Amino acid sequence: MRTFLPIRLSADTLYSELESAITSKADALILSPIELDLDAMKGAICEIRTACTKLLGTEKHPHLYIQIDARADHTSDEDISKLVETGPDGVLVTNCTSGTDITAMDVRLGAAEAIANVPIGTIDILAVAPESAEAIFGLETYQGSSPRLKALIWDADKIAAAIGAKSPRDETADFTPPCLTARSLCLFGAAAAGVASIDTGFPASGSPAALKREAMTARRDGFTGKIATNEQQVAVLNSVFGLDQA
Repeated sequence: MRTFLPIRLSADTLYSELESAITSKADALILSPIELDLDAMKGAICEIRTACTKLLGTEKHPHLYIQIDARADHTSDEDISKLVETGPDGVLVTNCTSGTDITAMDVRLGAAEAIANVPIGTIDILAVAPESAEAIFGLETYQGSSPRLKALIWDADKIAAAIGAKSPRDETADFTPPCLTARSLCLFGAAAAGVASIDTGFPASGSPAALKREAMTARRDGFTGKIATNEQQVAVLNSVFGLDQA
């Protein structure tokens, strides 16, 4: 997969917003529930899948991932069970500090799949790592953490905030040295784990030409995809990362 488009879901999310995301041709939609519990999320995913069929027909539909927190005190076993019942293709796990978080999530997903009579291992995992100072030192631990793990994604804004930096980018819009370190370590961690590496998002206000340059650099360095911060970025990213994959 090349492009991952986050969608913030709430009770006020308009169909037109879903329509523009679905027809953007992003390979995956990352659904972030905002004031929307997982009971309501099940209905939202059904609505999205119905909209995919209506809008895309027999064209390839985007994969659906639900964003959840790795910390057990933020995501209960009941939440995990409800999540499995919604039928996503996978989960995007945030606040990971090491591969131990992914192993624990694997076990919890497996238990929920068994209860729901869903084949064990159906739900994939994408991990946001690194996004904290602590997570930088755990990137070597994702190797062998779970067969569900498909990719590591680094978050420049979260890294900058974690170290007290004013911005993840300098005055020329390039990444600052600390963020470049996190970026490189994400590549190494993903390579060691045998999974894809996904580059952080590009500012929504940036030009298409600058986005293409950054995406080309990411592709050159080994990233296999990139977060799209809006629907308009998807075509550029699909073009760049589609040079090697469909």
